Amino acid sequence: SFNATFVDDGMKERLFFEADRELYVTDGTTAGTALVKNINASGGGNPSGFEVAFNGAANWKLFFSADDGVNGREFWVTRAGMASGTYVTSLVKDTDAGASPNNGNPTQITAGSGTNSGFVYFNANNSSGNPVLWASNLAAATLAGGTNQVTSGNGVASPTQLTAGSATLYLVSGATQIRRINVASGAIINVASPVGSIADLVTLEDKLFFTEKTGMDTKLFYYSGAGVPSELTDNGTGNSFLNTTNHVVVGSRLYFTVPADNKLWKFDTSMAAGAGNPVFVANLSALSADPANPSGGTPVTVDLFPSQFIAAGDSLYLVDRFGQLFLLNESGVAKFVEVHQDGSDAGAVVVGDDYFQTLPNVLANPSTLVAFNDALFFSAASPALDGELWVSRSDSDWAATPAGKRTAKFNTFEENAIPALTVSILAAEGDGVVTLADRS
Repeated sequence: SFNATFVDDGMKERLFFEADRELYVTDGTTAGTALVKNINASGGGNPSGFEVAFNGAANWKLFFSADDGVNGREFWVTRAGMASGTYVTSLVKDTDAGASPNNGNPTQITAGSGTNSGFVYFNANNSSGNPVLWASNLAAATLAGGTNQVTSGNGVASPTQLTAGSATLYLVSGATQIRRINVASGAIINVASPVGSIADLVTLEDKLFFTEKTGMDTKLFYYSGAGVPSELTDNGTGNSFLNTTNHVVVGSRLYFTVPADNKLWKFDTSMAAGAGNPVFVANLSALSADPANPSGGTPVTVDLFPSQFIAAGDSLYLVDRFGQLFLLNESGVAKFVEVHQDGSDAGAVVVGDDYFQTLPNVLANPSTLVAFNDALFFSAASPALDGELWVSRSDSDWAATPAGKRTAKFNTFEENAIPALTVSILAAEGDGVVTLADRS
């Protein structure tokens, strides 16, 4: 897997990633690729769970889990140093105090947004070895002093599925108990105690979406922040949305798919729930050549069954089962438009209302997609583009100007492209410089 995250403070873009079991950074150039810190010289710090938090436009901190070989796996941070191009990396908190193997094992590291952007939340073992909820206040005099267990009575035990909004934090505690924490007051309330299993928690403007499975069916629920959660249904038919997948937040909208009919839907927080909300967006279908007569037959409709959805800024991308990268364009009739190597949509043909077709000059087989701000970074692996790092971003509103999407190489690394961004390639030398000798 690709352990990485992007940091953009308005002056410089950086990619932090795990390689050779340690923390590295690159600005997209060979000279700008280097080891940040050798966290564990004797065995590898294995940094993971990266989460970027901002306390002001340029005041960023990268939080993650790592093992320095002394304190066990605990909560760490990297931030910019005083000199340009330098970084300060340190242990924030030994939550399960004591030498290794006393591990805090921080997981679910989650940064808040809006007025909640000065806080980072995570699940970690306390000194008794029990997994509980912790919060780190970025405005505190010291991060260590500002990182503490969140308590209410006996605390919030075994928190999972953390999702933070601008004024709230939602989580599942215990087996099925959904809890809502008011960031300003610290008050913790029980949202619901469903009878089924809970999954897919997503926060959108402090509203909560989640799925509950009872029996064979999984249904989609919505919680406004007051009262009790309610099931979201198709307002046209009154039917439940069963077994929804690909729950992705884009701007003020939550997109999701219904596999049974291969349709894309959205819930728009600018509209009231019900009365046409959720809204049908598009069929996830395309026209393909007749397999019995590819050159002269009548095209047939095929379902694409997207393998991945990802949001970048105000844009929704998908990768279909054929390995093509597409971008949703909701201006006029909703459709997906192919992302081309030159960033244009020249030659894209829309067939019918909701169809899109694959073209040979589309960026093929994108992998390890990582979104940051309004940019989508990915490795494009094809005969012409052998695993090079690419970026697709908007220089204006995509819905208004479809041609405003720019797609280009972020960097072509020295001598040969990185194969599919499998960052173990640095293991051969560990010097932070990617060359042919590093390929594995």
